[in-house]
Amino acid sequence: MKRIIISMFLMVGLVVANAQNRMVTESSNFLENWSVGTRIGVITPLAHAPFFKSMRPVYGISLSKQLTPLFGFEMQGMANNNMTPSATGIDMSEVAVVGKVNLTNAFRGYQGMPRPFEVEAIASIGWLHYFYDNATKKGGDPDSWSTRLGLNFNCFFGKEKQWGVNIRPVIFYDMQGDFMDWEGDYTQRSSFNFNHAGFELTVGGAYYFKIHGKRHISKVRVYDDMEVGQLNESVNRLRKKASDYKVETDSLELRNEELEKRIKELLVRKPVDREVDRIDTLIKVKEDKQLEILVFFGQGRATIDASQMPNVARIATYMHHHGTATVNVKGYASPEGNLELNARLAHARAEAVRNALISRYGISGNRITAEGLGVGDAFSEPDWNRVSICKIND
Repeated sequence: MKRIIISMFLMVGLVVANAQNRMVTESSNFLENWSVGTRIGVITPLAHAPFFKSMRPVYGISLSKQLTPLFGFEMQGMANNNMTPSATGIDMSEVAVVGKVNLTNAFRGYQGMPRPFEVEAIASIGWLHYFYDNATKKGGDPDSWSTRLGLNFNCFFGKEKQWGVNIRPVIFYDMQGDFMDWEGDYTQRSSFNFNHAGFELTVGGAYYFKIHGKRHISKVRVYDDMEVGQLNESVNRLRKKASDYKVETDSLELRNEELEKRIKELLVRKPVDREVDRIDTLIKVKEDKQLEILVFFGQGRATIDASQMPNVARIATYMHHHGTATVNVKGYASPEGNLELNARLAHARAEAVRNALISRYGISGNRITAEGLGVGDAFSEPDWNRVSICKIND
C-alpha cells in the first residue's frame, strides 16, 4: 500500500511540476477565490465488516481557497454516527485540512475560468475524536489522526461558474491511537493499515463567493524571451515617435503663438472685415474676400487640440460679426496609412470643426459645409497636411 501511495504522489508531482512551468496566472488576492460548501454521504469499513450493512451516514461543512489553477486547500469538519450508542448521538468527529491538485488543468491547461467538468486529486490530514461509548463503557473519548486519499469529480455552473457540485470517493485511514474499532472492540491502530481503513463516498455543494475582486483566478498570457524582446523594441519605437511628435507639437504651438501675435498686430492696424494680404500660412485674405483659417490635427486624430481652439474661435467671431458669411471646411490627411483610412480621417476632421462651430459657438449649421478631400498637398511638409482648411465667404 505504501509503495502504491508513494508512486501515485511521484507521478502526480511530475505532471503538476511540468504544468506549473507552462502556466502563469494573475496573482490572487487573499480575499479572492474562496468557496463555502456542505457534504453528505456514507462511510463503511474496508475489512472485518459487511461492506453495505456497515455503512453509516457522514456529513460536514467546508471552507476552500484556490491558490493557483493547480493547487487549492480546504478546511473541513466531518461527523458520523450509528457506529455505537453515545451520549452525543455522534460517534466520531474530524477536523481536517484537504490539499487539492486539479488534474484537468495539469493535463489540459487553464482557460481563465473553470470548465463545466473537472477532476481533482485530494489528500488530507486531520484530527479524529471518538466519543465515549455509554453502552460498553469503552473508549474513554480517545483521539487519533487521520488521512484520506481520493478524487473530486467537480461540476460548475452559473454565469460566473459560481456554483459547484462534486462527488468525492476516498479511502479513509485512521492512523494511530487506541480506540474502538468499527465493531466496537478496543484495539490498537497503526498507520496505513488496510484493516483500519474505510471507504467514504460523499456529495458536496459549494458556492464560490467574492469578498473582493473575482470568484476565480484570471489567466494572463505567457511571453517567451523573443516576444519580450520584440515588445521592448516596439515600446522604444513608440517612445521615439512620441518624442518626435512632441517636438513637432511644440514647433506648431510656437508657430501658433507667432501667428496669434501677427494677427493681433494686423487687427490693430486694420479692421478684421477689411482685406488683409496674407498672414503666413495660417490666415490669408484674398481679393475676393475669402478668409482662410487652418486648424491642425495630431497624427491619426480627428479631435481638435486645445492649442487649435483659438483658430476655431476666430471663425466663430467673424461669423457672428458678419451675419451673411458662410464657411466651407475642407479636411485633409497626411500621406501615411491607406487611402480608405485617410479619406475617413479627412472627412472626420472637417466634421470636427463643423460640430465645434455649431455646438460650442452656436453657429447655424446651414452656414457651414464640411467635406473630406483625402490626402492633402497644400504644404511641402507632409505632416502639416493633417489639417482642416476653413474658407469664409462673405
